Amino acid sequence: GFLVFLVLSVSGIYLAFPQTVSGAVQAAFRAHDRAAMPIPPGFPKTWPIGPEEAIAIATQAVPNTRAVGVLLSRAPDAPMMVQLETRGFAPSIPPITVAFDPSHAGTVVIDDPRNYPLPDRILNVAYALHFSTGVGWLWTFLVFLAGLLPLFLAVTGLTIWWTKRSRLRLAAAACK
Repeated sequence: GFLVFLVLSVSGIYLAFPQTVSGAVQAAFRAHDRAAMPIPPGFPKTWPIGPEEAIAIATQAVPNTRAVGVLLSRAPDAPMMVQLETRGFAPSIPPITVAFDPSHAGTVVIDDPRNYPLPDRILNVAYALHFSTGVGWLWTFLVFLAGLLPLFLAVTGLTIWWTKRSRLRLAAAACK
């Protein structure tokens, strides 16, 4: 229980002070500028008209993924985005994003967290572990139990204190 509680506490510090912890992690590990993934060869030259077409193009561009969301553009010149996650036991936190920007002559940006530098990946793992996102039911259950751990420690600590206090009173009464 202590190890799970420790992981949750450390990741909670990151969530409470993201800029400070992010700066410390960036300083501890050499950080490189994050670059968008290049457009893969053979990427279609036509732009998606609707969400189904955007999903098909995005899953073709980033293999071994499945679509988990589509952000439709509100304005005609705003980008349409498809959010993907990897198949199997490798969740991407944050999701892989493929953005189609019609206002810049068919520009596409693929933002894949698997290509992030080490400091960003460490912070993403801390986020996923803290919120038990994409790490399986066992970790989710352990996080639940770790959430009950402070209550358990408070109740047992209060019980021990009350028992000691009662014994001291009995001992003091017996001495009189």
